Amino acid sequence: TFTVRWLTAARALADDMIALFADTGGDGFFSSGADAPQLLVRMRDLEDPPTPAGNSQAASVLVRLAGLTGQTELITRADRAIRLVHDELTRFPRGFGTALCVVHQLTTRRREIAIVGAADDPRTTELVRVARSVGGPAAVIACGDPADPDTIAAVPLLVERSLVDNGPAAYVCENFTCAMPVTSPASLHAALAP
Repeated sequence: TFTVRWLTAARALADDMIALFADTGGDGFFSSGADAPQLLVRMRDLEDPPTPAGNSQAASVLVRLAGLTGQTELITRADRAIRLVHDELTRFPRGFGTALCVVHQLTTRRREIAIVGAADDPRTTELVRVARSVGGPAAVIACGDPADPDTIAAVPLLVERSLVDNGPAAYVCENFTCAMPVTSPASLHAALAP
């Protein structure tokens, strides 16, 4: 779940990250920005331990943001960044933990879960709880109140998702194609079951 302010900031930061750190002549991301002082060589941070590599972390952010916005070009960019470490990743998986998480995000069944309902309604809160606990690590969850048009307009995943019988509803989607909405925690749990 998020706020409009968060999503707007995330989009702007992703645009800045791409503009400053993306390799315009190839794939992946550099460790220094295009606005940094002239270097002999712009380095790439590709190995993850003990902290996530910039390249892997950038790819992870792009995959998550794509799930909320529907911008498939972000998935393509993330995929190309991870392909930079394919050979090393298969030989030394312990050195590429974050990259492996991104591979999982890219290759697993990606689901988007859109929940509409009032934030102060306990039924909405319960649907969000189930989505978080059962949705899996690759799931993207967006929640918004249909009475707040700014939130709904800011998140393509929430557009044209409505309440059911004036109550909260959850839509389980894959690639922005959604199944019929469910309204109970048990129904959402069943819809998200593997």
